[in-house]
Amino acid sequence: MKEDFDLSALPLPFDVIPESTSSLKDCAFHQIRQLLEKQGEYTKIEEDCLDDGFILCDLTVVVRKYRAWQSMFPRVQPCFALKCNPDPMVAAVSAQNGAGFDCASIAELQLAKNSSQRCMSGMIVYANPQRAERDLDLALEMFEHPVPMTFDGPEELHKIYSAYQKQLEINPRAEAPQMILRLLVPDEHSTVPLGEKFGAADTTIESLTQT
Repeated sequence: MKEDFDLSALPLPFDVIPESTSSLKDCAFHQIRQLLEKQGEYTKIEEDCLDDGFILCDLTVVVRKYRAWQSMFPRVQPCFALKCNPDPMVAAVSAQNGAGFDCASIAELQLAKNSSQRCMSGMIVYANPQRAERDLDLALEMFEHPVPMTFDGPEELHKIYSAYQKQLEINPRAEAPQMILRLLVPDEHSTVPLGEKFGAADTTIESLTQT
């Protein structure tokens, strides 16, 4: 018989799910009751959920897959891409087990920050091929120590440097973010060739590391 997942042992976002919720069934009932009690006063997102149905996520699967990763790659900490599933429960369980986060937006950075603060888990990376200047400013302000940021070319590197210079004007002791150069990986046989959007070509690596 499949063992139910005890949520009470996890540092979950109780602003979303109450502390009294301790099983997957309780979690599902809570979410359904929350919608029914509104009696028609729904937001656009809630209306879409009611029209389109909803998904029950078995959090034991999240834990099991993370432990499988740890078993096969014990020296590599995965950074879960929140863009694929920005759910606070999934984020909380991932952080509680030690995962880091790959974030593409300010909203995702905030979710990762909230989830990681509950258990002081791993790295948060701000990964986006082209960020708005205001988003860079906010990202540098959000954390006591700036999160690492990816870059694929000189333009984004200069934007991040400019944002950091503005931070120095406010706080002369502000730390510079760690920079991660994202490399172009050959993927000509992929269904979705991400090389068209992400990664620096090998011919540009030397100049970018010396920029």
